[in-house]
This record gives sequence, C-alpha cells and structure tokens, in this order.
Amino acid sequence: MSADKISRAYKKAKYGSYSQRLMRWIYQSVTESVFGTVLMLASIILIACVGSFILMKVSFGVDLPFFGFNFVSQLSSLGQFGDFFGGVLNPMLSFMALLGVLYTVRTQGRELKEAREENRIANRIQDKQTAVFERQNFESVFFRLIDVHSQIAERIRSRVDKYGATGFAIVVADVMDRFSSACSSHEFDELLKPEPQYKQVKSHLESLEVEWFKEAAEHGIVGENRVLLSQYYRNFYQIFKLIDGYKVYFDSESSDRSRRRRSRVEYFQRRQYCNILRAQLSDDELKLLFFNCVTSSGDGLKRYVEQYSLLKHLRTTEIFKGREHLLSMYDEAAYADYEKISDEQIHNFDRARSRSQFRNVFITLE
Repeated sequence: MSADKISRAYKKAKYGSYSQRLMRWIYQSVTESVFGTVLMLASIILIACVGSFILMKVSFGVDLPFFGFNFVSQLSSLGQFGDFFGGVLNPMLSFMALLGVLYTVRTQGRELKEAREENRIANRIQDKQTAVFERQNFESVFFRLIDVHSQIAERIRSRVDKYGATGFAIVVADVMDRFSSACSSHEFDELLKPEPQYKQVKSHLESLEVEWFKEAAEHGIVGENRVLLSQYYRNFYQIFKLIDGYKVYFDSESSDRSRRRRSRVEYFQRRQYCNILRAQLSDDELKLLFFNCVTSSGDGLKRYVEQYSLLKHLRTTEIFKGREHLLSMYDEAAYADYEKISDEQIHNFDRARSRSQFRNVFITLE
C-alpha cells in the first residue's frame, strides 16, 4: 500500500467520508461566520445608535422618550447624561470585546490543533515514504551482492580436480580426510580397551574430536584453499552485515508495542532476507560454511550463522556419521526453525548486535 493510500485511509477513518467531512466543514464555517458577523453587527449598531442620539441631541435638541431634556435650559445636565450612557455603554462594549477575544482564542486553538494534526499526518507520510526509499535502496544493494556472490561461487565451481570433483566438494573432501586421519588411530586404540574404561574416557574423546575437527577445518580452509575461498566469505560476511544493520520501519501507532514484540518483528524481517541468501547455497556450500565458522577467522560470520539459522538445512548425518556431538560447536539456534527461536534468544541477538555496532564505531574513531 502506497503512502497516499495510507493517508487517505487514515483520514477517512478519523474524519469520516468526504461528504461527511464537507458537511462538517460547511457547518463549522457557517457557525463561525454567523457568530462573528452577529458580534460585529451588534457592536456597530450599538455604537451607531449612541452616536446618532448624541448627534441629534446636539444638533436638533432631540430627547429620548421619558427623559425630556431641554437642550438650552438643561445644558448643564448633559454631562450627567453622558456619564449615564458611558456607564451603560462601556460595560456592553467591553463584554462584546471579551466575547471577540474568546472567540478569537477558540478559533486559533482549533486552527492550531488542526495544523498539528495535519503536521503529524504529513510527518507520518514522510516517514513512510522515507522507509520505502530506504527499503528500495537496501534491496538494490542486497540483490547486487547476491549477484556478486553467485559469480564468485560459479568461479569456485569451475575448478575441477583429477577425480572430477568441483571446487566446493574438493575443499569439503580435504577437510573430512584430515579429520578422519586424526581420528582413526585413536579410535583403534579405544576399541582395544575394556567397556568400563572406554565410557570413562568417552567425554574426553569427544572434546578431543572437536579440537581435531577445528584443526582440520583450519588447515583445509584457511591454509591451502585460502585464496580460493577468501573473497567468497568476505562477500558473504558483508551481505550478513548489511542485513543485520537494516532498520525496520514502525509508525507512531505501533510505537507503543512491547519491546519484545517489536524485536521479534524486526528479527523476522531480517531473517526473511537471510532465507533468500540461504536458498542460494548448495549442500557443499552449507558444509563449508559449517567448517569455516569454527576456524580462527570465522568468529564474526559464526554469529550471523547462529542468529539467522543458516545451518537449518544442513545434512548433518552425511558429514559426521555418529559424531553428533560436533554439532555442539554451534548454538542450537543455528539449526532451529523460526518458531523455535524464543524472545530471550532474540533479545540476546539484539544485545550482541548493539555491542558489535558500538565496537565498530569505537574502532572507526580510533
């Protein structure tokens, strides 16, 4: 819905239909016009009557009925006569002046209220238009980065080894081979131990496997294939940074919502864009994303992966084959549906984002 349609719908809901608003405006205009006209005419008539009587008294000696003043013989009484009219006329004119002032104040107050309402509506429309422009600019940059991501991914896929494996599959196989080699000798030693003793060292072995997996990912991604994947993950990180910094518009009528409700709406909007990005990833790209974020250079990207559940469609059984404890390297939110993300988790995401933005500003100032 455009901003103009929103404005028309809001005015119709608040003030009624166009015919009702027109009739109300005509009634108010006629009422105000009649009151002002009557007040002005009454003042003019009163002043004209008094002025006419004084003129006729002085010029022709005309008296008011029941007073019977004689212009020549009772000239000294004209002062008293003037005091009488002044005492009667001044309060009446003062009262009319007071009515005029009150009417003016009331009219100005109503006009000020209408001006404030129109200004509020104009600001609201302007805010919505600004939000529309900002969203268009954001989506323009977002989809351009998506195109760049697709181009980089295509260049990586064009790499083929002697066994026919393509770029991402080559790196996945390299990491898994390194991890399997690190685990094989230890697994053979443990099979020779009695069952009770094996149970005692099982938890220790699981922690060791986590370290072996991180080392395999470190050598496979950061080491030999760094040149191949560095641009890919830098662009990937910038896309997430753009999404995470996107400001969701809330109008004045929704500002009284609870903070948790607003945070959930903002999180849902950002997650929608992350879902678009996730849809571009192949299975091998998801696996490499899992590997990359457990390396020393993947901490920043790991926060976004967990926050927006980028590993939701990762086929974990194909990778670990009984080593599900390796999934604990990520927060459970990395694999969760939107409905399973709690308000407390969203609140923690917001706090982490605020800390990250503050840290970036501090680094920039330095």
